Amino acid sequence: GARARTTDAAWLSKLRDRTHGIVNAHPMRWLSAEEGLMDDEKMSKAEQEAKIAEGEAEDESIIMLKWATVVGIAALAGTFVIGFMLEQRHVHWLPEAAVGVLMGVLVAGIAKYFHESDLLEKEKFDFEFFMIWLLPPIIFEAGFNMNVQAFLANIHPTAFFAFVGTFASTFVVG
Repeated sequence: GARARTTDAAWLSKLRDRTHGIVNAHPMRWLSAEEGLMDDEKMSKAEQEAKIAEGEAEDESIIMLKWATVVGIAALAGTFVIGFMLEQRHVHWLPEAAVGVLMGVLVAGIAKYFHESDLLEKEKFDFEFFMIWLLPPIIFEAGFNMNVQAFLANIHPTAFFAFVGTFASTFVVG
């Protein structure tokens, strides 16, 4: 959407900028050409508190992004483990993708129960990420593991729905 997306590069950049500011701290800040330089000591108390609050909010955002990453990786690991256990016990009625969805619902439910709205915001589904990074390997894997004989046996209905169905859908949907 229109919201700016926080990425790993963004929080690493913020962290790098903050540490650079600490190492190369300058006791004066630039205001404008007319006002010249002004000592930090002359800043009003409200400006100092606003600067501190802004830094704390940025730090909280970075920490929440890291927690969201850890929770996401833990949920993914849990999905793999549960999927492996189901495969070992020959439970074929529940695919691993469904285990992943259920794990996501569980993690979101726990975060909602503990009122972790920041975590829910960071773990929100990103359509663009899915379309660019996750969908192509899924399609590749499906094509790579496809039964070629079954595909060729059903080539006529497949071609019909691919071409005629798409043409009809263009006029029906718009």
